[in-house]
Amino acid sequence: MGKNVLEDFPNLTELAHGRARELTRRDSLEAMEGQNDALLPFNEITTHYQLVRRIYPLPYAKLNRAQSATLRMLQTGSFPSRGFMSKIYADVDPSCPDCNETFCSMARMLWRCPALPNNLLSSEDEWEEAIRSTEHSSASKQPSAVSSLHAAAQSCNNGVGKLVYEKISDYKLSAGFGGGRQRVELITRAEQPIKVLEECVRRCQEDRTTAVAQCLSFDFMPGRRRPPTPAQASGSAPVEFEESVCYLYYDRASPDGGETLVRQNNAWHYNEVCLSSSKVITECSSRLYVFDRSPGYRMDGVGDKEMYSSNRTECEDKCLSEASLVCRSATYDRAAQLCRLSPETRYMNPKGFKPDSNAEYMENLCLPSSQLCTTTAFILEAGKELDGAFEREVVSTRDLQECSNYCTRSLSDRGYFCRSFLFDDKARTCTLYDEDPLGYGEGSEGHKPLKSSTGDLYRVLCGSSERGKPRPVFGTGPVF
Repeated sequence: MGKNVLEDFPNLTELAHGRARELTRRDSLEAMEGQNDALLPFNEITTHYQLVRRIYPLPYAKLNRAQSATLRMLQTGSFPSRGFMSKIYADVDPSCPDCNETFCSMARMLWRCPALPNNLLSSEDEWEEAIRSTEHSSASKQPSAVSSLHAAAQSCNNGVGKLVYEKISDYKLSAGFGGGRQRVELITRAEQPIKVLEECVRRCQEDRTTAVAQCLSFDFMPGRRRPPTPAQASGSAPVEFEESVCYLYYDRASPDGGETLVRQNNAWHYNEVCLSSSKVITECSSRLYVFDRSPGYRMDGVGDKEMYSSNRTECEDKCLSEASLVCRSATYDRAAQLCRLSPETRYMNPKGFKPDSNAEYMENLCLPSSQLCTTTAFILEAGKELDGAFEREVVSTRDLQECSNYCTRSLSDRGYFCRSFLFDDKARTCTLYDEDPLGYGEGSEGHKPLKSSTGDLYRVLCGSSERGKPRPVFGTGPVF
């Protein structure tokens, strides 16, 4: 044993041992160039070969888990293009969604499609350079590769527009389990609801570059916060949530699609729309949703501006691009094809928020925080919290001021608009909600139920100080 009996059949074990001896300098062979210390443990030897054979570098440390996985798929050529996935799944359309190409390969998806935005990596060489770059090199382009892929997935209207979402509270799509068209995908996670929502938005938005076949909308049913254990109540252990669920759909609700919206407590529907205003890229590219939409309502505000629009999304684009006023909300009248832009929201002017079966009210959440709320007031509901699946995230805080800062910065920092928050001084926790307990103008069904709590609930009211108007405060609790 250990010798080559036949020249044509070498002993592989002896070959491996010979290579190991070279690395440990046990014979007369010269040491490998640049190898200062002998490699003795088996793990060191195998790691050496791994590093020598590595072609692509590790993902940057600042990339999150999803971005790192995307980069690895780009490096290995395994990112699931629509053309490739159509060979596995019969219901996946292999064609490019933006051009006439009948087979959307990975190359077509990344650099060959003429409808891709101009700021993307535009050639195979540029993509290869980006995914081969190291974190400490002078040309660190890994983030560019990931962001370019995401931009390609989110582009629409031949690269001019971007896919974004409208949020519709207390509604779900009528399709459900028994609809005429099947769900695209079901996502469940027992995590903080905002993390699950981020995943749902990403999976639906990037359907054009994955196996998900044209996701056009989704329902979000967030999990409730579990009853706290003694350790959680004292702030020494993290909070836990029940499973949050997303249903991703092929279809949309009328008039955008063939389904309908139905009322459902503790449910939020997100509808995908293509908006062409440059503001969705320059002002709110990281927002989880751009408009907060209320079907069956209109806003009659002070200083409104009216114009013709052929559809609701055109009205939303006009709101985003309006220069003569700060458009904080828009109302679209389907019957009259009339778009009404307003510098007020239903929270600033509750009396102007009225039922109208032909109208759609859309609150603009693409504005900078400084324009969205020029003045802010907090209304205290002592010893209360929202009763339902309204929590979006729970963070540890030192005091009330830090908690309120988390809330007021939520739109710019985490992509959703915090309308109320719960501060628990004993547990040192801050619970953020994207709903106001008092749904102005929506009657009793718009009011969110409250229950007793060890903490205090604070409603966040936005006001406008334009033209010398006093800041509005509506409510019954103490104001600060």
